[in-house]
Amino acid sequence: MCAHLRTRYDEALLSQQRAANLIKHLVRRITLAEAELKRAQAFEALPQLVKVHREATDKLTHRRRTLPQVATLLAEAVDAWAMAKAALSGRKQRIEELERRIRETNVTLQNCDGERREQEAVIARDGASTAAAALGLDADSARTLLNWPADWLPTQYTQLLAEAPLPPAAPHGEPPRERRTAAQLHMAANATVDGCMVALSLRAGTSGYPTVALAHASRLDNADPDAKADTALQALSEWLTENEAADADIHTTVEKVRAERLEENAFISRSVETLAEELRHTQEVITQRVAGALDNITTALDQLNRDAGLFGADLHYQIDPPTDTDHSWRCSVTPRWRRNPNGPMLAYDTVTNTAQEKLFSIHLVLAALLAAPHAQGRVLVLDELGDSLGQEHRREVLSAITKVATAHGITVLGTCQDTLMRDVAPVCGQILYFQYPSKSEYLNRPTRMFGYDPQAGRVELTAEQLTRRLTL
Repeated sequence: MCAHLRTRYDEALLSQQRAANLIKHLVRRITLAEAELKRAQAFEALPQLVKVHREATDKLTHRRRTLPQVATLLAEAVDAWAMAKAALSGRKQRIEELERRIRETNVTLQNCDGERREQEAVIARDGASTAAAALGLDADSARTLLNWPADWLPTQYTQLLAEAPLPPAAPHGEPPRERRTAAQLHMAANATVDGCMVALSLRAGTSGYPTVALAHASRLDNADPDAKADTALQALSEWLTENEAADADIHTTVEKVRAERLEENAFISRSVETLAEELRHTQEVITQRVAGALDNITTALDQLNRDAGLFGADLHYQIDPPTDTDHSWRCSVTPRWRRNPNGPMLAYDTVTNTAQEKLFSIHLVLAALLAAPHAQGRVLVLDELGDSLGQEHRREVLSAITKVATAHGITVLGTCQDTLMRDVAPVCGQILYFQYPSKSEYLNRPTRMFGYDPQAGRVELTAEQLTRRLTL
């Protein structure tokens, strides 16, 4: 019985384990199914997301492209704001000036009104014809000055204006029709004429009115706006009629002058371009010439340096032509030489042995002399020859000078102290010996000259021998 129960118990445990495994398998299947569902949903949403991403990318690209334009517009807006601020300040000043002129004009108008009332009193007493004759005016000018209706207007011209019925509205799609009344149009016309007179009054402040009629029209009283507008319109019409021919020809004149100015500007531009090109060519030629001279000096300097048993030298230079009319040429040259076989080129002012610096300086001077055109026959003057040098470096310097002078036919004039005569004398063709006796003597002793005799021995050249040689 116990064995049977144990068997049943083992079978139950086995069934339970299988059920647990099945549950785990189902959980994994469910998880995979959920993942597949999410993947399928993501795959379905992918095209829309790609489209949204593309649109967002396009918008971002557009924003990035428009960003410089926005920055430019912002800068322009800032400049416009500054200009508007300045213009506002100028406008305020202009308004103050105009207000001052208006006050002055009101005073002038009051004076003119007083004169006009006096003239009206005279005319009322003596008549218009007598007053016109007294003022030297004709009848029309007198009427204009007195603000009387002109003869070309009917006495009751306002009765000729009739109100027409309003036209019907324009059909849909057609331009709108004029539907203002005659009174509105009359007021608009008067306002336009007043605007013209205001513009002329601003001009009159500096150059005066174009005609006397316009000046008279500007002084009319505002009690009768229609009469003032009619008088001003008549004066404007006469002024425009007189200048109609000139206005018609001014366009042709302006076009002619504009064409001449364009032709002059084109000629000047071509001339400037030609001169600029010639200037660039000249600068290139000068740069090439200077660079060629410096290259020749570099070649000679390197050769002298290597002949002295050193490791080469050059000139590092930079030539900058002027970029503007107020600029100058700039040429920077740095002599360099190599201290060891595999070392770099070091500038001349790099700390080194004093004797080496002296030798390099002599090489540089000789290289400049050799690089000059037609070096043969030139004279090189050296002060304190061999000074501050040891015996070996002095020998190298004198040897370099001797070789160059002999090979290229150069005359070298050198000065040195008495202590260096033993080293310098063997390499000289002639010697001038200046002797300073003492501080109490005013003059040096006679100059002594030394040269070579036929057997190459050093002898003193006396004045007698020199004189005899010159007479032979």
